[in-house]
Amino acid sequence: MKLVFLGPPGAGKGTQAELLRKNYGFDHISTGEVLRQEIKKNTKLGKKVEEYVNKGALAPDPIVTKIIKKWLNELDSKKGIVLDGFPRNLNQAESLEEDIKIDYVLYFDLDEKNIIKRLSNRLYCPNCKKFYNLKYNPPKEDKLCDNCKNELIRRNDDSPEAIKKRLKVYTENTHPLVKHYEQEEILIHIDASKNINEVFNQVIERINIEKT
Repeated sequence: MKLVFLGPPGAGKGTQAELLRKNYGFDHISTGEVLRQEIKKNTKLGKKVEEYVNKGALAPDPIVTKIIKKWLNELDSKKGIVLDGFPRNLNQAESLEEDIKIDYVLYFDLDEKNIIKRLSNRLYCPNCKKFYNLKYNPPKEDKLCDNCKNELIRRNDDSPEAIKKRLKVYTENTHPLVKHYEQEEILIHIDASKNINEVFNQVIERINIEKT
């Protein structure tokens, strides 16, 4: 089963993808992590991405799509795959569909007030890349990562002003994908305002997975 997770920043896409990985063995492909791995491995495509990153720009759609397709083709997933953060726009979606059949697209609905509230409480581990939320998913020890005990930080782009700018970019570029996948009749709406477990129950019920 191949899934795409869509939704605004702070809607909990990464958290839900990780729950599918832990509980059902899905492979979680986070676009940001995949691009970082390509750069770290110093691959030909990774070098191209790094050129744009160093300029503070986004890598072009053809490069990002090529990398994601490469990772998808290399995976031998028996359970399923979750694409988190890709596609980001209609061009990426259409290019992906040339080679990959997506079974379901889950759209995590969350309003702006709740998005700002969640992201303002978010902490990040710069070492192992894990996110926490002081209200919904706090670390076991104050401001220390559960995995590596590294000190957690608040990212600059999680300030209220930065969040509003990110939402504007999201609305302009990514939200049109909702209409596209509705027309494909594979879009599923998820109420992301609920707590983590309630949202996860919605996810597994809507994609017809038996609870473990």
